[in-house]
Amino acid sequence: MNKKMKVLMVGLLPSDIEKIDGGVVAVILNLLSSFSKMESVEIIFVSFNQEIDQEIVKEYSTNIKLHYIPYMVPYKLIDYFVNRKKLNAIISNEKPDIIHIQEVTPHILRFVHFPKDKIVLTQHGIMSEEYKYAKGVREKLQCLFKGFVEQHVFPIFKNVIFISEYNRNIFPKKNIFSEKIYNPVNPIFFSKTQVTGQFDSISYVGRINTNKNLTIVLRALALLKRENIIFNLHVVGGYKDKYYEHEVNELVQEGSLSQQVIFYGWQTQEQIFQVHEKCRIFILPSQQETMPVVIGEAMALGKVVVASNVGAVSEMITDKSSGFLFERNNVDQLCNLLRLLHKNNTLIESVSGNAMREAREKFHPDSIASKTHEFYLKVLKNAST
Repeated sequence: MNKKMKVLMVGLLPSDIEKIDGGVVAVILNLLSSFSKMESVEIIFVSFNQEIDQEIVKEYSTNIKLHYIPYMVPYKLIDYFVNRKKLNAIISNEKPDIIHIQEVTPHILRFVHFPKDKIVLTQHGIMSEEYKYAKGVREKLQCLFKGFVEQHVFPIFKNVIFISEYNRNIFPKKNIFSEKIYNPVNPIFFSKTQVTGQFDSISYVGRINTNKNLTIVLRALALLKRENIIFNLHVVGGYKDKYYEHEVNELVQEGSLSQQVIFYGWQTQEQIFQVHEKCRIFILPSQQETMPVVIGEAMALGKVVVASNVGAVSEMITDKSSGFLFERNNVDQLCNLLRLLHKNNTLIESVSGNAMREAREKFHPDSIASKTHEFYLKVLKNAST
């Protein structure tokens, strides 16, 4: 295919792309950052946003434009079905070679009646798992609806990018054309060749809620403190659940950890980078994950990742080589790993180097963009036969 490939990508981006809190939004921006360097590809990114009241078009780069479309109605479910006029006009005007939908839900509802042969989906979340840790009636209903779409609408689409074997195994489908392509990490995390940080300092980045399970880390730090094993914890992220915030604060007080634990709130990518540079260890104790980008970011910086063995985390790190895994909610295993790492600078240096090499092989955005482009070409070839 000699002419420039035109891709219409659909997902969610904030109108101010400097203000993101990780997740799929960060993945999309990391991918766009590398596509912006590919002269063979033109991207028209379409984002439906509740935060705006009129259409906005921005130039991300010379080959990428961002189209922000406001919701027609305040209710998402209704908007998915009625707010198609502007999308159809963009597609009609741009005539893309490929349509790439980021996330199975909710965006595929806008494309149910489109021909499927040139539509690509990237399957990110697992709603059946997320439902287990949803809080409140509204959040549970949203997970149930998205789970229904995953089970009953997703199967009618043929071309799928799975971000892990974990995702692929949960959604076994007949007559599917798929590729496993990991989530890309922001290139800023590959910019350092020298690892920095204190060997007794740990960073955490992400939402602070029941699923992310920060409380198990606080319990472990309190237990280790009784043995005179002291770690400092640097926490980046914010709360939505006031009850969980109260539980976290109580554990900090009960464990006499106020001098060891620092809360930064939400930070920019550059600020997160700076927090990581203070620490040689990164921790993610979640009860459920799919493929958390924060682990790839930490590995790229040469941090020693200590993470619960959930979802596709075991595909991201090689246990005892480029990081360490412990069983979900097992505070004894977590304590043992932190004991092993305490003042063990030689081990940390060895694992750190392995982490950097593995991250570059798996998560560099240039490699991910190239693999995504190759998949587009395969889809177009299949569609023409």
